[in-house]
Amino acid sequence: GMGNRWVEAIAFRQGHHHDLVRSGKPFNLLYVVEENEWQGRVTVQLNVKDIKPATEALFDPIPEEVQLRSSDRV
Repeated sequence: GMGNRWVEAIAFRQGHHHDLVRSGKPFNLLYVVEENEWQGRVTVQLNVKDIKPATEALFDPIPEEVQLRSSDRV
């Protein structure tokens, strides 16, 4: 198997989620994958945009009419 792999992450203006992240309860992350270059070393980094408890939706569902238009182009 692949085993566990760690990926560095950074989150700006997300301090209000500290208790949730440290609680041990599941949570969802919305993030962008970026390259981070520091002191000549390039790594992959997750730039966290939002954090929510696992029971909450990260964003509003896509309206059905938008989903239908999107599938028409496939």
